[in-house]
Amino acid sequence: MTILYIDDDADDAEIFCEAVKRIDPEIKCLITANRRKAFEKVDPCPDFIFLEYRMSQFSGLEVVEQLAKSVCFKVSRIIMYSTFMSDWEMAACKRLGVHSFIRKTGHFTSLIQIIKDQLFPIDPSPAPEELTA
Repeated sequence: MTILYIDDDADDAEIFCEAVKRIDPEIKCLITANRRKAFEKVDPCPDFIFLEYRMSQFSGLEVVEQLAKSVCFKVSRIIMYSTFMSDWEMAACKRLGVHSFIRKTGHFTSLIQIIKDQLFPIDPSPAPEELTA
């Protein structure tokens, strides 16, 4: 599994990838702060793209608009990961195809669980044996 993390805050990026490694050391976590380099790092397409919405040089929405033109947009699960996003911002990202939104947390153990929930969502459908009982 490969994750591309796009954020201009190097500390946040390091903490994020450390949390990923705690979940599974085999997961590859790529980091970039530069939106142009983000598109160089998407070959082959990552399984997940976690994207900070508020960056100093550009917004997450701008990155999503560019990603929408790439083949990876159809393959990768895109997750906005930010301290705050308005309803309007989330709606705009959702229209472009962002899969989910998560709020940054200041607690490392919470971060691990948040990432784990995105990587391995619980399937609420009943198991086959439950259907026949």
